[in-house]
Amino acid sequence: MSTVNNPHLTPANGSLKVGKYNDPAGQAYAGIGTELAAAPDLAVYNQLQMQVWSPNANIPVLIKMEGGNPQIEIWDTIRVANAWYKLNADFSSHVGTNNFKIVIFIDAGNDAGGGVTYFIDNLRWSRAGYNGCIDDHETAASTISNFKYFANGSLEAQGYQFEVVSNPNPSGINMSSKVGKFVKAGDGAPFAGMYADLEAPIDWKGVKQARAKVHMDHIGNFTIKLEGDAINNYSIENPVVNTEVNSWEELTYNFDVVPDNSEFKRITVFFDLTIDATGTDVTSYFDDIVIGNGECGSVSVFNPLPVEPMVVAPNPVSNELMVENFRDITRLEVYNLFGQRVSAINTGGDLRTYLDVSRFPAGVYVLTGFNAQGVLVGNAKFVKQ
Repeated sequence: MSTVNNPHLTPANGSLKVGKYNDPAGQAYAGIGTELAAAPDLAVYNQLQMQVWSPNANIPVLIKMEGGNPQIEIWDTIRVANAWYKLNADFSSHVGTNNFKIVIFIDAGNDAGGGVTYFIDNLRWSRAGYNGCIDDHETAASTISNFKYFANGSLEAQGYQFEVVSNPNPSGINMSSKVGKFVKAGDGAPFAGMYADLEAPIDWKGVKQARAKVHMDHIGNFTIKLEGDAINNYSIENPVVNTEVNSWEELTYNFDVVPDNSEFKRITVFFDLTIDATGTDVTSYFDDIVIGNGECGSVSVFNPLPVEPMVVAPNPVSNELMVENFRDITRLEVYNLFGQRVSAINTGGDLRTYLDVSRFPAGVYVLTGFNAQGVLVGNAKFVKQ
């Protein structure tokens, strides 16, 4: 495959450069592939998407992940001709697998096919949908970082925008280290707020509710509004009044009236919706937004779970690291010293788990263990030779 100028610039794909692939004639399983530095973490970003321009419609495509065990094959179809078409391979049921190669076969299985030129672009991992803990401000995968202010008076005019900050009051129901900060300008409109466009639609998984934790120095409200429904053009605004001042409180939002097939791709939040600005900037905080069921992993200060060392061997390690689990650890995550997650695996509660670290660069890594509630209960360090 070669990189060329995009011969089909359209609103669907304005990239100036794209990949050009000439499918050889008579080879049913000719393909193109790439090798990753390590197996991707499929816990959240498990939808492999790409755009393809094909001169023909109804072309079968095989997307395959290799290099580990078991290998995974997913089929999709280019359904339209002469347009940029988005393919999507759903790997959400393969969390914890250790494949590190991606191979794509266009017009797969067609012995009489080939001899056709395709253009490929925007190959990326995306998420299936927003469900469970969607915004805890602790990691990139669980933080909505693209909130933008609107109707927020002088603060917006000055370019002031959303911030993730240290928890001003780590106590009670929220011991998180990081939270979201919202400042309502003293001259902001009663409907001053901020919105974020999501990478994927909200997925209720049958439970049409949301929860959020707020910290306010006054009685007002925290409102969640859902927009961007391309199916029904439906939107809903749900304000809930807080009852506590200067402490963390969890609010619950009922969205039962939402159509079952709505796909919301924008979330908007307001502090003190319809309440006039005070003339003074007012700072409030929010954290741990949950869609449907689930938790964001915070534990009450009155009943904390200690973080204990896990047993790992050998250490240093070259290829395979043995981890002895305890206390119902269901998930392991590996981070490098830059704080980047490089691997994750679901243990299924097994007492012993083996991690393939053969493709990790040499260095020191931190291993963390979480229980079924997402609470950190174990850690360890190991050296990759």
